[in-house]
Amino acid sequence: MTRATSARHRHPRRVEIAAHVLATLFSLYAAAWLLGVTLTQSGIGGGIFFGINIRVALNHTGLFELVLFYMLCALGFAAQALLILRNKAAVLAIGGAVASHLVLWVRMGDNPAWDSPIGLVVISIEALILLLMLRLQHAGALR
Repeated sequence: MTRATSARHRHPRRVEIAAHVLATLFSLYAAAWLLGVTLTQSGIGGGIFFGINIRVALNHTGLFELVLFYMLCALGFAAQALLILRNKAAVLAIGGAVASHLVLWVRMGDNPAWDSPIGLVVISIEALILLLMLRLQHAGALR
């Protein structure tokens, strides 16, 4: 095994575990958001974290963005399931969900994600997920 090959395959298991942890955090965030919307009828803005009224959310972001956010939450769960199967589709699912979510948050105009501590945490987690998915793919740990 050459030096480059051994370096590439040195820690695929650690990277895989880290990717599982971050995908789980993303799924838990999605679950908390969906639970918050269901129990408090809040909308975009973190569900149980902020409790924004759903009408305010619709006026602020529109129905398309609200539906998109529900789809992203579902993608979070799907990505976790795919990651357990160690399938390359997990990379695309998580990457698509994260990228779309970041675009949605940037589009919010007067209330961008980076204005709130929870927004910064979620953006950081999502960026780490993307980086770890790429690292996992590079390490050859995905089928």
